Amino acid sequence: MEAVLLTGVPAPARISIDSHYLLCMNSCDQLRTLLEAPNCAPSKKRLLPNFVDLIGRLRVWAGDTGAHRSGRSGISLDHRLREASHVHARVTGLLQELDNDLKEGDTRRSKNRSGFCGADITCSYRNFRPW
Repeated sequence: MEAVLLTGVPAPARISIDSHYLLCMNSCDQLRTLLEAPNCAPSKKRLLPNFVDLIGRLRVWAGDTGAHRSGRSGISLDHRLREASHVHARVTGLLQELDNDLKEGDTRRSKNRSGFCGADITCSYRNFRPW
């Protein structure tokens, strides 16, 4: 059933937190693969342990909050935030921003002849803290 605002206009559909989380994890896996590549510069390879740690923290956060779960079960973050649309929007916005930052590294790889692991590329994920 479609939600309708008081004005009679249908409310915009909310994008689920778990779908944003899955996009982030996919981008994390792609970036991790780039950092593990044999042609990756040593200055970037040394970032790998910290990046893997941050991926682990993101997984723990998702597990603790239910961000990786979908549906109307009481354990999904989407379900728990059904009445707090402003918090839901903030969480999805942060996950979308993280995904964009992770994809930016992959995009730079395709635009730069030296690749993602070239010395002139900075890694924007190193300051990410999921909480």
